[in-house]
Amino acid sequence: MGVQAQLLEIRISLGGSALSAGLYSCLLEPWDKNKVNSTKFNKIHYFNAVITHRRINYQIKQNTLNSIIMKKYLLIALLAVFSVQAMAQREPSPKKCSISTGFLHGGGGLVGADFEYLFSNHFSAQVGVGFTSFGAGINYHFKPFINSSMISLIYWHQGIGNAYTQSVIGPVYTFRAPKVFQFQIGIGGRVGKGPAINPDYANVPVMLLYSIGVYFPL
Repeated sequence: MGVQAQLLEIRISLGGSALSAGLYSCLLEPWDKNKVNSTKFNKIHYFNAVITHRRINYQIKQNTLNSIIMKKYLLIALLAVFSVQAMAQREPSPKKCSISTGFLHGGGGLVGADFEYLFSNHFSAQVGVGFTSFGAGINYHFKPFINSSMISLIYWHQGIGNAYTQSVIGPVYTFRAPKVFQFQIGIGGRVGKGPAINPDYANVPVMLLYSIGVYFPL
């Protein structure tokens, strides 16, 4: 029986890329001259499978390298903004409210906004809505004004109806620059999951929470 090169298929997932068992059996099968030379057709298919395999591996490596480079430049840009803003002189804002907006704001939506009210010198409350998400939180500001950094206990509800993915709650740290820029990072525990959750992460109880955006005292 000839080499089964027609079984070639590519399976791509979030965890990486892999060739199917059909191609592996074709490539790893011991070199049998009688088998390969049985017909010219089988021999051509064998070498086509080898060439395709090498091309796929090259493309996977290129995509991985491009992804690493993009993440590297993004991290450098964030660190640059963080450093410049951190060195700027912070003037206390007399305002008691603020609105923030950006990526994963408003309860972890793709984009969203949060409204915050400073009801004492250090404590504030916030509520937000995003693209198919909503959330809320209690914040403690390190300094008694709205444009200071803070720690929070937040709740995120991601997705609605059939698009509901999960609900999480957990502590986060929010860095606020003297003006405009803010970045949030923390951890959250899942307290609910829905029909749209990714099966690969359905059994992960704790996850990273983060967001990036801008804020404006009101």
